[in-house]
Amino acid sequence: MRTKQQETVKKRLKRLQEIQAAGTIHQALDHLSRLGHPDRRPTTIRLRRRFVYSERPAFLRSPRSLPDVKQRPPAARLISPRGIALRFYLLAIFEAQMYRRGGGRPVNDRPLIAGGSNTGWVDLIVIPPATSNRPPAHGNIARKRRAITSALSHLGSDNEQLVELRNANRYSRYERFQLLDEGGVRPGGEVIPYVVPRKGEPHMEIPASFFTSGWIHTLEDSEILLLLMLIALQGGRGKSPYVKAEERKRLAKFGIGREAYSTHETLSMFGLIDTLVGEGRHPNGTVENFSGISGDTPLHAFAVLHEGLAESAEQATIQALQEMERRPGDAGYNDGHDRGSARQ
Repeated sequence: MRTKQQETVKKRLKRLQEIQAAGTIHQALDHLSRLGHPDRRPTTIRLRRRFVYSERPAFLRSPRSLPDVKQRPPAARLISPRGIALRFYLLAIFEAQMYRRGGGRPVNDRPLIAGGSNTGWVDLIVIPPATSNRPPAHGNIARKRRAITSALSHLGSDNEQLVELRNANRYSRYERFQLLDEGGVRPGGEVIPYVVPRKGEPHMEIPASFFTSGWIHTLEDSEILLLLMLIALQGGRGKSPYVKAEERKRLAKFGIGREAYSTHETLSMFGLIDTLVGEGRHPNGTVENFSGISGDTPLHAFAVLHEGLAESAEQATIQALQEMERRPGDAGYNDGHDRGSARQ
């Protein structure tokens, strides 16, 4: 493993171990388990494909470059190394579907901070523990609220329009935000209220275990984005669970570049996907004996492992990162940066 990769794994492992010691993932999952009606919780969460996929391919300035940010689908526009906008929007979709079935229009009346044993939005997210001398409970709640308001500012911006912020008062601006359609901003600027997808409406289904096992909290945005792409490509029951992501389609329609795509190695280590390595390729996707043209070298094929999603994300992620930290060379981890070999 390269020094830079070692440091990346080390920092991520340390951050997750601090979160584990603070018990914040356990607390968030406890609050998540209280949502909805115990006997009627859905096993999958419906998401319209337009959140992760553009029907009209974006313009690529070069064959292997990502399109301009504005031309990418909403999910790809939201990825950030530090922000929580992508995760928070998905959590809000999950929360909405705990109370509304297909065709229902959810109304958010959950406060950002709830009193007593009630659940507020701050109780559903996870951020690393504070390192200051402020009282832990006060400091973490305030920091969580700031993380949420920052995410809502992004989600509600003119460039995204994934939530509606109805309150003009600066002190309550983010309270009672309302979800908007997964497609986000439209050419004419009009907004479409969010409605839970109906059964017969085109959509993709995310296993509820992605949320209830804690993966929404332990995965990086780029890993979540790739996982969503694989679920979207799988296409439903009766079809092969293994899918391939041709480079141009991945770039122009999903807005996924090499860095996000390379996280398939990490997702495999976490036990979330199974990989069929393409003949003539290394496990990381590079072509063997590359001479400048990748040609028709078969692509990797990936399958999402539902049994992996059912495992405790906190435990599985930490164990995998510990194993990555011990491994020599570049085995099992890739930071996504191209170094001269042809990737998929």
